[in-house]
Amino acid sequence: MIDPGEQTKEYQQQLEQWLYEALSKIGTRKEFLKLTANFRFDRTNEMSSYTLSRTLGESAELPTRRESKYNLYAVLGVLYLLQILDRRVIETFLQTYDITPPKEDQWGKIWEQIDAGASQGQRQLETIVGISQSNLLSSQSIALPEKSHKRLNLSKRIRLLGALLLVAFGGLGFVVLWFSRSVSAPSFPCLQSDVQPVPTFLPDQGYSQIHPLTGNGQSSIPTDHVRSVAINSNGLWVGYIPNANDTNGVSIYDGKEWKNCTGFPLVAGQNVNDFAFKDNDVFVATDGAGIGKLDNSGWRVYTTQDGLPSNIIYDLLVDRQGNIWAATDEGVTRFVDDKWQVIYQANPDALASNHVHEIFIDDAGNFWFGFRDRGISRLSNDNTWQSFYTDDPNFQKIRGIVSDNQGGVWFATEGGVLRYYKDHWTIFTASNHQIPSDSVQDVEQDKFGRIWAATSKGVVYTSDYGQTWTTHSTIATLDIVFGCPTCIYNEDHLWLALNNQGVGHVRIPPQYSTVRFTSIPKRVQLHSGTPYIFQVEVQALSVDLLESEGDSLRAIEPNGSPLYGAWPIIPVLGKVQQGQTYTFSNTENPITAPDKRGIYTTSWRVWQGRRFASEPIIIEFEVIP
Repeated sequence: MIDPGEQTKEYQQQLEQWLYEALSKIGTRKEFLKLTANFRFDRTNEMSSYTLSRTLGESAELPTRRESKYNLYAVLGVLYLLQILDRRVIETFLQTYDITPPKEDQWGKIWEQIDAGASQGQRQLETIVGISQSNLLSSQSIALPEKSHKRLNLSKRIRLLGALLLVAFGGLGFVVLWFSRSVSAPSFPCLQSDVQPVPTFLPDQGYSQIHPLTGNGQSSIPTDHVRSVAINSNGLWVGYIPNANDTNGVSIYDGKEWKNCTGFPLVAGQNVNDFAFKDNDVFVATDGAGIGKLDNSGWRVYTTQDGLPSNIIYDLLVDRQGNIWAATDEGVTRFVDDKWQVIYQANPDALASNHVHEIFIDDAGNFWFGFRDRGISRLSNDNTWQSFYTDDPNFQKIRGIVSDNQGGVWFATEGGVLRYYKDHWTIFTASNHQIPSDSVQDVEQDKFGRIWAATSKGVVYTSDYGQTWTTHSTIATLDIVFGCPTCIYNEDHLWLALNNQGVGHVRIPPQYSTVRFTSIPKRVQLHSGTPYIFQVEVQALSVDLLESEGDSLRAIEPNGSPLYGAWPIIPVLGKVQQGQTYTFSNTENPITAPDKRGIYTTSWRVWQGRRFASEPIIIEFEVIP
């Protein structure tokens, strides 16, 4: 099943690609709009005659769901006229996004009207551009993602995808304007992907997952073995764990397409551990190949010949003055005048080890150094050194450091999570049921001040400095990163480097509850084969529930789990304002009691603002003789 939020993005990207090609042929947006007027659909088939002008935001109000949905045929008709799309591609596109007519015999009516519009549009086209259709350049059919989700009946498709199309077409004005704008951004020498992936939504995790596309080495991410993720104004950067078959270690996703940054070949084991950004340059830390710098001219690689004490680099840091620091396997270095200078190395009264895994500077200006074998050292702003946990095997290996809003400093370790605050240490471990695993790979802070921990058994976060922890997801995660105000992805976005399972992406949970359950069904008894329609009532607290955003009640069972006839998404219809209540019901797809006796359960959560916004609830029923 494809996440509707992610599906909207892929849907827009596909249309954007076709529209770009269309405008390159006929020149202007205005002429494209003129051509859509030839494709008018009979109201007896519930197809609106409004043109694309309105869906592009030229009216004070956006069109209704039905109007924006059926305006799509006019857009596709123009693309058909321009020979950008053929019938097979159009039908595949509609089927991919569940926009197929409900009855097969309507295809004939649709094609009759498209052909009529194309015939009329051809005469108009010749006056617009002074060419005949036979001279228009044809385009190759564009591959579409395989349709992997269940077909819906017409009413449900309208409800589920009406909002999708409203958002997509509402954004077409921006898309078309984007085609004509001049963008002055770095043009990194990275190879453009041939095919873009459609992320798989994992309902039990609450995020979308990106895998490599098999059979296409330059598509999407090249491997599931992701080690690190980072974000800057150019996009999402992904670092890999290279193997014998794939030696390229870096990709970038600019919000539109994936690009693999070749030219910095790595061998197996030379993981990409971290990224740093300065001006328009990207610095990449590797496990054995030194530090790569990517700019508009390509890669420049720094090794021990350029002043690095070791080619094993674990971490990079940009300080407030713009200096770049590197944590290496032989001490700490800083980038000065295109060379690396060793600043600190192991000393009994200073740095506890040469094997520096992490560098962090807190708000007070103290330097913290985490090691892979000797715990933690701190260089205070008064130039004094102190070390911690140097002989404790549970906390010797440090993998991440971050500070909180109280001035506390958090550490990801092999023995759990550590917090240092006012000369006091607090330990959070799996044994006291505070975190899912003692093997913690990363710690980060989100825009609300919550501390997140990525562990070998999933991701958790705390909003009260460790008094309570909330489970976010349960897949082993090596690295997490949040967006930033000036980044291509803002602070609402969370990206995850999943252990051997690709990349995850979702919007972060709200700071406070935005919805609450006011009525949850109790367990009922059913005879085998009996239908069960349940009702769940919720109240919108601080944010409206919106059909246009895909807000819904969703099953959170793993993909492929039986729901006994229920559809996994029950959408909200229209708008539910703050303070109002709304009742979700599976009326159109009731649960059907199985043949076997027993107690059955399904889990559900409210999806709001493109992320889960409630705790899970259980829908439970018992099958009796």
